Amino acid sequence: MVNEVYYEVLQFINYETYLLDHNKFEDWLKLLTDDVKYIMARRVWTEGVPSIDLKAPIMIENKHSLEARVRKLRNEFSWSETPKSIYRHIVSSVFIEEQKNNEIKVHSNVLFLRHRPTSFMGETPEYEIFSYEREDILRKDSSEIKLAYRLIIPDLPVIPIHALSNLY
Repeated sequence: MVNEVYYEVLQFINYETYLLDHNKFEDWLKLLTDDVKYIMARRVWTEGVPSIDLKAPIMIENKHSLEARVRKLRNEFSWSETPKSIYRHIVSSVFIEEQKNNEIKVHSNVLFLRHRPTSFMGETPEYEIFSYEREDILRKDSSEIKLAYRLIIPDLPVIPIHALSNLY
């Protein structure tokens, strides 16, 4: 039973990653519950000890704001994505913390790579690397798994990318 659930979780994560990496954002939105919470916390260090700050998150989104974010990415005036970037989400260390009723709490680590030509001809690429931890709650019904909650925890207090217009 646990192996079957783990396999389903991995399939979901791999499919989600594929959609994000291939700019299939409208299909990605279909993987979200209507009440999804999508939060990027702030990483802080207090006396040399890392922790997270959820009182003033970097980003707090819901289904409607994520739909607006996707519309903006598709807009010809999305200057942060002109020219278009190539994304890679490298997801590792996936484990299920707990499963209660129809919800599965999953942890993973992500290395986000963004490759972007700095000119319209693409001669000089620009590379950005952003690593973070993810805590997800996946909700499973009889036929499918959907993302109900995502907490993104950056490894560093300053995010080393030029725009937070992407989906993580």
